[in-house]
Amino acid sequence: MVLQVWESLDITIHSEGTALKSAISCCGFKIISGIFLRGGMPSSFLNACMLELPQKFASRPCLSVQLESVVAMNLPRRHKQGAWGTKRIHFLKLENCIMQQSQRKTRSAFTLIELLVVIAIIAILVALLLPAVQQAREAARRAQCKNQLKQLTLALHNYESTHNCFPMSRITITNPPSVNSWSAMILPFIEQAPLYDAWDFSKSWNHEPNLTLATNDIPVWLCPSAPTSSAPPADWRHDTARDPSGSKYLFWPAIPNGGLGGSDYGTTNEVRRSFYEGNGLALPSGILRGMPGAMARDSITRIRDITDGLSNTMMVSETSGRPARIIGNKQQHPTEPYVKDGWGWADIDSVSRSINGSSPDGVNTNSTSSSSPYATTVHGGCGVNCTNNSELFSWHAGGVQSSMADGSVRFISENISAAILAGLVTRAGGEVVGDF
Repeated sequence: MVLQVWESLDITIHSEGTALKSAISCCGFKIISGIFLRGGMPSSFLNACMLELPQKFASRPCLSVQLESVVAMNLPRRHKQGAWGTKRIHFLKLENCIMQQSQRKTRSAFTLIELLVVIAIIAILVALLLPAVQQAREAARRAQCKNQLKQLTLALHNYESTHNCFPMSRITITNPPSVNSWSAMILPFIEQAPLYDAWDFSKSWNHEPNLTLATNDIPVWLCPSAPTSSAPPADWRHDTARDPSGSKYLFWPAIPNGGLGGSDYGTTNEVRRSFYEGNGLALPSGILRGMPGAMARDSITRIRDITDGLSNTMMVSETSGRPARIIGNKQQHPTEPYVKDGWGWADIDSVSRSINGSSPDGVNTNSTSSSSPYATTVHGGCGVNCTNNSELFSWHAGGVQSSMADGSVRFISENISAAILAGLVTRAGGEVVGDF
């Protein structure tokens, strides 16, 4: 290690710096370079010397050295009177020297403590940012879901512009016997014209060639927030599907290609008696099994028929996660892991259903018989996010998204009043729903 030391010494030297060299050597330093007095000429000495530290200091780079060496020597000094004398010299004093290293050593890696600190900081940042990232992703999925609902509703309006009415939620033909849903009728309006052209409306949705066509996934029918559900086992009964013969409790059809194309959306045909009774609401005047919604079974609806107002009437809403039967805690039903009322965009019972209500935990669903006197079984009054078994359900926190008959998409809170929810579903109930 080399130090550059600037030192001013006012001494008189008789020979060529011999005494100076000796004094520096006594202090344990080695002169590397320097300028010394010329022989025989007494003078003031102002010198910059390059000195090398002894080995004992070399192992401590960046050491701030404070050293005072007192050297006593007899130096010939000529006074004005010509006399010689002896002077005791404080020869070398290094206080807080600034050391300039010829080669500065650098560390090649972090210490263990520094590495652990960096890892801890990164972990804290990840913990803080992860929830924000997840919320941002869910916001994007929710926005995409909203767009899907808007596209389906615009397709229904394009159908209405072409045919002067909205499609039936379910259309049953007796000759030749067949039953199909509105989802097949709007295929040309969601850019699925080839699929529509191949569809045979003289046959039911669960008969060939329609069944094979129904295995195609159509992106507009899928909510990105909903998980993908596996197909139910082959022996699982479809308890509401009917062939034109009227037979019920059919087994799920033998589905080619591994499963039906999924669907997370559907229309609400009506509000059933059991929903009114489960919430302690008075039955509307003229009600039979239920009060009709914007689209009804085997019955066309024109815009003029929606007297409650297009912006106050629900059109298409979420019933996601099927065919798995999901209850309020977002888990499958403990004893009935799959729904029995249909799944897939082509299934007549999947894309059109009615609100019955359910128990708060979603395990038990209300029901209303299909014939007079329309007996009911009531377990509770929950209508949103308690179960996807023929009820409004989504994987968004706090509620479901639903399009209105005017084409807008609204978020329906799971805490919405039952009376307001019923008023939003019916098309001509005369309810005043206000703000929701």
